[in-house]
Amino acid sequence: MRYDALIFDIGGVLLNWDPESILNKFYDKDISKKLSDLTLTKRWAEYDRGLEDRENLYRYFIKIEPDYPDEIRFLIFEIFKYMEVLDDTIEILYTLKKKGKKLYLLSNFTQLGFEYVYKKHDFFNMFDGKVISCYINLIKPEKEIYEHIHRKYSLNLDKTIFIDDNDTNVKAALDYGIKSIKFTKADKLKEDLEL
Repeated sequence: MRYDALIFDIGGVLLNWDPESILNKFYDKDISKKLSDLTLTKRWAEYDRGLEDRENLYRYFIKIEPDYPDEIRFLIFEIFKYMEVLDDTIEILYTLKKKGKKLYLLSNFTQLGFEYVYKKHDFFNMFDGKVISCYINLIKPEKEIYEHIHRKYSLNLDKTIFIDDNDTNVKAALDYGIKSIKFTKADKLKEDLEL
């Protein structure tokens, strides 16, 4: 497979994003499930998009789950601090960088969460550019977000690969014309990238 540039998702590829398993470390399974389901709502998607204020989101979720105000505050204001680095994928980044490949980020992420993880982890310094949903008011799998990163960095789509753990996002990228790989685990990605 010929490629010069790679576009990486963050959650589920570079950092572990499994809200239910993170919440299970702090709360019982029933509460964790209820809270993690909130991250799948349209309102959370608007938070990722940068069009929903976190305090408004908190008040909205409290109406849905009034028994869990502290837990909801944790979900919105703290959970991203517990996203663990997927070390095997980070090793792949270093290998790609040594080979002279260009690396980009394309992720749905809240501003509060992204700014925290971006400052915390040095591996983000390897990236040549980034498109994060909350700053441009677009989210995957919308066609416009793929178009945005394509145009912003003048990517040659014939030599670019998009990597994401979400089937819908991968399909949308393929539909736009970007070669794409569904991420499952690092070993498989190394195989797919012929590293």
